[in-house]
Amino acid sequence: MMYANQDYDIDHVEHSTIVCRKPLITVENCEDKGYTVVNLSCVDRHKLVYNTVCTLTDMQYVVFYAIIISEGPNAHQEYYIRHVDGCKISSEVERQHVNDCLETAIKRQISEVMTKLKVLVNLKEMARGLSCPGHDYKLQWRKQI
Repeated sequence: MMYANQDYDIDHVEHSTIVCRKPLITVENCEDKGYTVVNLSCVDRHKLVYNTVCTLTDMQYVVFYAIIISEGPNAHQEYYIRHVDGCKISSEVERQHVNDCLETAIKRQISEVMTKLKVLVNLKEMARGLSCPGHDYKLQWRKQI
C-alpha cells in the first residue's frame, strides 16, 4: 500500500507559503529488550499515526508497543518494532530504508493536503470572477481539510 509505491527516494513536498518542518526520525536497536526503537518527531496532522503504522506494516514490521504524544502543532511517536521473522533491524542499509520510507509517508500526506488547498484557492478565485447580471447569489465555503 504505502510502501508499495516505492517512492521513498523522491521529494514530494513542494515549496510554498506553508512551512513544513522536515520530520526527525531515528531508528535504533534496544539491545536489552530485543526491539528496534523508531522515534519520530514532526508537525502533527490528520492521519499521521495511520500513515506511519501502515508504512511499518507494509514493510513487514510488527509494532509491539507505541507511545504517541501530540502537543499543540507537534507530534512525537515512539514505536518498538521487530520484523515479522522476530528479528530487530540488523544493518545500516535496512535502518536507512525504514527512515526513508517513514519520511516519505509523512511528506506524501503533506503534499496531498497542499494540493487540495491549492485547488480550493483556485476554485475560490474562479468563483469570484464569475459575473451573473440580474442574479443575486452568495457563495458559502466550508472548511473540509
